Amino acid sequence: MFVFEGIHWPFLFIVSRLAWMAFGVALVLGASRYFHRFDVKEKMRVQKKPKMIESIQTHALVKELKISSLPPITVNYGILPFIKTEVLMLIRKGPRWFWIINLGLMIALAVTPLTIAHQFLLPVLWFYKSAACQT
Repeated sequence: MFVFEGIHWPFLFIVSRLAWMAFGVALVLGASRYFHRFDVKEKMRVQKKPKMIESIQTHALVKELKISSLPPITVNYGILPFIKTEVLMLIRKGPRWFWIINLGLMIALAVTPLTIAHQFLLPVLWFYKSAACQT
């Protein structure tokens, strides 16, 4: 029979783990003071309500919606319109020469051996795409 009596945790080890946890919480709290990307209340405070109501009323009075002038709704469940939309969203940002290099890297990825493609070309392509999207 095996008797397990637990693990003896040294006091300094527990204190060091608690210190790292406190550092992580402090880092998140400090960053949250400056990061307001998803804070909707911050954006709503900037706009005053009377101005927002006036803009809604003026837009409602100026524009009228005529249903007869709208094109008919067509549903297309094919993959080609989806791919076309994704490609247009992909190439709309950034200079064209970025996308020429990107296309060359994709072709090189398709024709190289799998080990070389996964070890070298795919990481280069990922980093290149992230750099191209940030410009």
